[in-house]
Amino acid sequence: MSKFYVETEDETSLTLFEKRNIYDFQSVNEEYKNLVDFNFGEKFLYGRVKRNFIPMYFNNNFVQLKSFAPTNVQNTPLSAINFVVDMFERLRTQFLKCSAIGTISPDDPFLSSLKIFKAYQNPVDLHNSFLQTYLNSLASQLKQMKYKNLQEFMIKLEALLRDGTKLYPITFSGFVKSRFCPITVSGLAIEIADAEYFNDNRKIEEFINSPNWEFYLNACRTYGFMVDKLVPWRLVADIGSSQCLEYSKAYNLDTTDSILSLGYERTDLVFFKKLKFI
Repeated sequence: MSKFYVETEDETSLTLFEKRNIYDFQSVNEEYKNLVDFNFGEKFLYGRVKRNFIPMYFNNNFVQLKSFAPTNVQNTPLSAINFVVDMFERLRTQFLKCSAIGTISPDDPFLSSLKIFKAYQNPVDLHNSFLQTYLNSLASQLKQMKYKNLQEFMIKLEALLRDGTKLYPITFSGFVKSRFCPITVSGLAIEIADAEYFNDNRKIEEFINSPNWEFYLNACRTYGFMVDKLVPWRLVADIGSSQCLEYSKAYNLDTTDSILSLGYERTDLVFFKKLKFI
């Protein structure tokens, strides 16, 4: 077990708090504003709400997904919004070039030859799976209860729903804004490693202490990517940056507002149509 950094969740709350504070301090780099804490404030909902905080989801009616080249992906085929894929291709090419000429270390397991391990996930599919798991759990609890009539059944059902919905969102809008919905549903986020999100020790050893770390931050900034401070292998396209908009313009998306209006739709309309079938 690491003395200074979190490796597992089975430590005391106080120890986890103290170790996470150490990680927060060690991972700070004021020179790179694109190193962002996505677990703080409005950044937590980045890519999942509009400017007025109305929940939204990516819909490829007008803005298309694009697949990453098979050589750039680890295992299964993956995709992201078209301009995000273009941004990554240029970023990866830059890493390969600098690795070949010795500008950066060519032996880094993650920060020399970039590979995609995770990208776009369909939020509708994720919500369907989440909702089915919740309903199965609810049915299991009801089967274990005894009730004499429909009135007693309804009283117990309402009690379970009242308690359950405090923790587990049922609506699609609630799900999209919750901790159960990953940022990858936005189509703007990709991950270049397959690692445990909780393991701060590995983040320090394999990323922040990497000889290629600052090159990585600078290159990501150059090509319009933010880097998640708590998940340093996660890149998120900054649709408010001029660098990102240079790539989106190729798809007639000239502004941040055009990306939001054409690439995303309201979540409430999806669940309204689904509600009568639940």
